[in-house]
Amino acid sequence: MINYKLIDESINYYSRHGFTRIESPWIVSDFIDQKTKPKGIQSFVIQHLNQNLVASGEQSFLSLYLNESLPKGKFQTVTPCFRDDSIDYLHKQYFIKNELIQTENVNINSLIEMINIAFRFYSSYFKQVRVVEVENK
Repeated sequence: MINYKLIDESINYYSRHGFTRIESPWIVSDFIDQKTKPKGIQSFVIQHLNQNLVASGEQSFLSLYLNESLPKGKFQTVTPCFRDDSIDYLHKQYFIKNELIQTENVNINSLIEMINIAFRFYSSYFKQVRVVEVENK
């Protein structure tokens, strides 16, 4: 079951850390959908609009960017995600989540800061969160 209280708490938490909440599209062009999903995954197509339901807020942000509607700054957006996944404990065909993007002062330090902010939020709810180091190549 979707925990809307947790979504609301994430919005408030990220707002306190400088991420402005913006509305973003829940449907995107097939071009964006195809560029951002694994090969062989089924799209959720809305035939009469010739658009696809988003599988991630990443697609919504990309749509805003390509339409020159994403300003400079730090943003968060809550979107549904429609996925062609096998259903199990961690995977559902649809869910909702809050995603972040930073469009100015983009560098490794700001990325690390954003990861740390998100990690602190997750670890306050999920005690068994662990850090996995990734080498920057």
